[in-house]
Amino acid sequence: MDPQDSSIAELTPKEAVAALERFVIDNDELLELEEQIGRFNIFDALGVVRQEIRHSNFLAWLLEPAESHGQGQLFLKAILMDLLRQTPLDDRPLSPIDLDGVDLAGVEVRREWENIDILIVANDPAVVIAIENKIDAGEHSNQLKRYMDTVLRDYPKPKYKHLFVFLTPEGDEPSEDDWTTYNYGDIHNALERCLRLNEDSIGNEVATFLRHYLNVIRGRLMDDPKIDEMCERIYRNHRHAVEMLVERMGDPRSRIIREIREKLEADAQKWYVEGDHNISCRFLPKKWFSILPAINSRPQLHPNAWVFATIRLLPRKIIFDVIVGPTSDEKIRGRLVEAIHTDTGKKHGFRPYSNVRGKNWAKVYRHNLLSDKNGIDYSEDIVESILEHLPEIESRLNKMGDFMEQTLSK
Repeated sequence: MDPQDSSIAELTPKEAVAALERFVIDNDELLELEEQIGRFNIFDALGVVRQEIRHSNFLAWLLEPAESHGQGQLFLKAILMDLLRQTPLDDRPLSPIDLDGVDLAGVEVRREWENIDILIVANDPAVVIAIENKIDAGEHSNQLKRYMDTVLRDYPKPKYKHLFVFLTPEGDEPSEDDWTTYNYGDIHNALERCLRLNEDSIGNEVATFLRHYLNVIRGRLMDDPKIDEMCERIYRNHRHAVEMLVERMGDPRSRIIREIREKLEADAQKWYVEGDHNISCRFLPKKWFSILPAINSRPQLHPNAWVFATIRLLPRKIIFDVIVGPTSDEKIRGRLVEAIHTDTGKKHGFRPYSNVRGKNWAKVYRHNLLSDKNGIDYSEDIVESILEHLPEIESRLNKMGDFMEQTLSK
């Protein structure tokens, strides 16, 4: 019997030890992954990665033109330009073109003003931008409405124009329609672009500090496709060792993901399930194979499976995403992503999570299936609770399939 073809239960003790030894000794992918995630980082060392207050402090420091980074309005305008581009036209306090041509006068960046995480006030043009920052905690006590009312009271219309920003790692929907969704992936892309274009003028100390922060965002607060691909390779090449480690360590999420995957695989005529992942399940309706051309650039997967859905089990929420992956034909992929970024796509339920339209990954829909600010209880009952959302997920994916067929057939 080939150990690679057997289940964990069928392995002899000798075969199990051999699998673990291969995982530790003969595993270049593991060394590469450790190099990616194990580098020294000042924010990791200080233990502030998941602390909202520390992130708000750092962002306020970057945004304040008079701060010790010595870059004036460089970081402020980089983030505001990106934010304004993603804000609907009717909600913009000023256009990116207007911002590009002027320096904001009388800028003040406040922390915890009336409990608002970050408040940016400019006198000319008269603009107020309120940012509520949520990393792990959720909203409470109608706080977004209260914060908006407070800002409008002290900075009334029409003297001031306003923008209300709901900042989260995943781009969660705010409870109030007047708040604009923004995520840490957007901040990462805006600051990375700013650093790249101004590297010669930004001092070494500030640039190093900023790179550490960007690495924390990429590795802890947003998906990193490179790390995902390395994890997939490690699992594919050392499946038994990984499964034994998970089984012995007892992460209940891996069991829950297996049960969800088995439920989908049981209806093989309807669903295609993409590989194995410890805390997420990737899948798509098989009817999409007749809609999506065979241009998937990930050779280990079905050639038509370059748009897919995921269910991810996070500590405080369970998320359903739809993601456009990398392809070998950027023209076709670009046509679909461009359509998603227009009103046409939004009318069908698409909501892009980044203004980046590159060749790799783009989240185009997100919905929280379950959330609990005190942490999800990943016990036996949670599987049934997740599967109760399956008809809703199927309905949404059918609508997306119709939209993609209309877009790609033009």
